[in-house]
Amino acid sequence: VSLIAPTAEAANVAGNCGTKAITVTGSTPVFARWQDAMGVPVDVQLDWHPSMPHCLPESDDDPVCAVTLLVVSAVPECYEARLHKHHLRHPMHAWVGERLARLVAAMGAPTPCGGNRDEVVVRREVG
Repeated sequence: VSLIAPTAEAANVAGNCGTKAITVTGSTPVFARWQDAMGVPVDVQLDWHPSMPHCLPESDDDPVCAVTLLVVSAVPECYEARLHKHHLRHPMHAWVGERLARLVAAMGAPTPCGGNRDEVVVRREVG
């Protein structure tokens, strides 16, 4: 899986955007570059739960992944989100091994939309 670190400009803005990074204890951040639905680049920091990609967190309160998004534009936009088990398609017992590794790979290096492949969809809205 090929991952790219955020641009120097993004890193500089991220340090000054006034947000507190969400960090999952024991995780190592992964950096990626996504695009929103309009094609605007989004620098991403993924903090996976230490159990990933082997298994989902035992507690429903623990996030599967903490996601920090930074859109570098004339007015930088910073977002934070937590991916929990309830955000995944059911049934929960299907989220094991290869499927979890596929989730990590898709979020770490998303491909362009279309066709029969995994994709990450970034919406700029609450909910």
